[in-house]
Amino acid sequence: MRTKIRRCGQVVCAKCSSARVQLHPSQVLNPSGSGETSQTHQYHRVCSACFASIGLTPRPRANSFTSTSLVGGASSVSHSRRMSSSSTMTECPACSTTLSKFGGKEAQEEHVQQCLDKSGNSVSGYKYVVYKLLQNNFLVGQECPICFEEFLAGETVTRLNCLCSYHYHCIQGWFDRGGECPIHFR
Repeated sequence: MRTKIRRCGQVVCAKCSSARVQLHPSQVLNPSGSGETSQTHQYHRVCSACFASIGLTPRPRANSFTSTSLVGGASSVSHSRRMSSSSTMTECPACSTTLSKFGGKEAQEEHVQQCLDKSGNSVSGYKYVVYKLLQNNFLVGQECPICFEEFLAGETVTRLNCLCSYHYHCIQGWFDRGGECPIHFR
């Protein structure tokens, strides 16, 4: 995944620029024509050159990461997802079974994993949930895989039944062109 650095405008790989610093609004480059300006200092990903010139401490990352590899046809996709203990999933994204009937969290997670493994990680149809991101949501600060912009608190996002999340306007544009999940598209 590549991201546009908000301080210098350089586009770099997200793995190569893990440093995050709090920038003054005057130091933040916004996408051309967006007209967005922030009145508060927010954390932004910066490249190593910007990080060295600022000389600040990077923002600590909360929560643990797990990695999922999806292999299909001629392509292999690998991505990371932060785990949230405040997840509100009530039904299996693959078979739409109510998860509460499986008991505890571990049993529910095991069912979802088995369903996804059994179906080859493909989820038919596209069901999704649209919601506004709260400040404490695990997606805040992560990148939208379509536009490579970071998710910000207050933005409207969509979580598909395959558990991938996108800005609402990004995935709607994708669906308008007849697409499925961009990561799981075959």
